[in-house]
Amino acid sequence: MGFLSQWYPILIAARMVQASGSGAIPAFRRYLPHQTRREGRFDTPGALLMVAAIGSLLLFITTTVWWTLPVGVILMACFLVHIHHTESPFVSLSLFHNESYRNMIIMAFLALSTVFGVLFMTPLMLRDLNALETGNIGLVMFPGAMIGAIAGIMGGRFVDRKGSAPVVYTAMTLLMSGFLLLSTFAGLRPWVISLNLILCYMGFSLFQSSIAYMVSTTLPREQLGVGMGVYNLFFFMSGAFSAAFIGKLLDISRDHAPINPLTATVSAGPYSNLFLLLGAVLLCAALLFYVTLRSASRRGGLKPGP
Repeated sequence: MGFLSQWYPILIAARMVQASGSGAIPAFRRYLPHQTRREGRFDTPGALLMVAAIGSLLLFITTTVWWTLPVGVILMACFLVHIHHTESPFVSLSLFHNESYRNMIIMAFLALSTVFGVLFMTPLMLRDLNALETGNIGLVMFPGAMIGAIAGIMGGRFVDRKGSAPVVYTAMTLLMSGFLLLSTFAGLRPWVISLNLILCYMGFSLFQSSIAYMVSTTLPREQLGVGMGVYNLFFFMSGAFSAAFIGKLLDISRDHAPINPLTATVSAGPYSNLFLLLGAVLLCAALLFYVTLRSASRRGGLKPGP
């Protein structure tokens, strides 16, 4: 995979961090309610330890340089020790004592990883199997992105009327269908892939419009800001780790035959198999979501919608 597979996870993580600190924040401050400033300090050592640990682990996955793994493990251990002995830690472990919140974060991480995996893998597939150039790859993916944007708006309205849980289930159904179709039709004409991607983009948009609310309902009001910040952190991390794993798996499965008996072309085996793998990961996320929602609803601690 060369440079792209090795450094894309690091680049996407850096780009997301850059985007999260955009210049739109001062404009939004005009419309946000005023809150009294609370005393505290930013945990700079904790943030640096976490960034260094995650960076080392991503480098190990993408480059297989052996020493980056123990370095990453040691840095992560130092991070955990640090936040245990810091008054205002970068990530508060008390959040993860909340079972519903913890499960929702894991579920969102798994589900979002599959989406980012598709967005990373599809351009590579179109280049390798269909010999498309960059501009044409963008044209293949463009219809899905546009329809996904519209679906996100409609999904937000549907959340207001029916609640978030039905939207999450609908999103996962669309994503699962898209993964199975991509596994089956990998290597066929680009317009076929473009139609399949529409399902994935719609599922992604609907998932985004509903899961944040579901996560927020698991938290008490005093932990809401920190908890949603941790959710966004895992959102970004899912993209970086997904790209790292997909790139490495493509490197080591170049000659694998397709597992899906309906796959259109034998040469599409590696991509077809990885789409099936993403579907399996999404299925695990869906099962975790179902179990969490059912368990929390019995306790009355989780709202399925507004």
